[in-house]
Amino acid sequence: MRYHDIVVERMLGTTQLVYHSTTWADEIIRAGGFEGKTICRVGDRRMDGTSFTRSKHFATQYSDVIFGMDFQRLKTRFKVIPFADDRISIISDEPGDYRREAEEFVAADFIPLEPYLAGIWINASSKDEPEYARARRHKLYRGTFRPQ
Repeated sequence: MRYHDIVVERMLGTTQLVYHSTTWADEIIRAGGFEGKTICRVGDRRMDGTSFTRSKHFATQYSDVIFGMDFQRLKTRFKVIPFADDRISIISDEPGDYRREAEEFVAADFIPLEPYLAGIWINASSKDEPEYARARRHKLYRGTFRPQ
């Protein structure tokens, strides 16, 4: 199955996905999940957690490895805060992506991969890099993608 076929409309079969792009895939897999290292401010409250994007396009532009997570399962266990960051300019030269980048911020000190992980994809140009060996061997590795 090709990446494009899988992530159209943020779906993997009947599973709605959110994505986390990273170059730290080996560390995330070794730890068994995401450590909440991102800070989100909602009003006067500061929360630690992990950011996920709703945009497959943004995910492919940002980094070499994409973790696709089951959005509905995440919402049943964690506090999920919709968030839009209009300050992100990483892909501002890409047509059609001048809109605000839409995120789901998951407020948690740690988000385990199981049972939320739906798939892992690696940038085709980086798939043979040694630092992504754990991602390639993971049971939910689903193939490669090419930045769109």
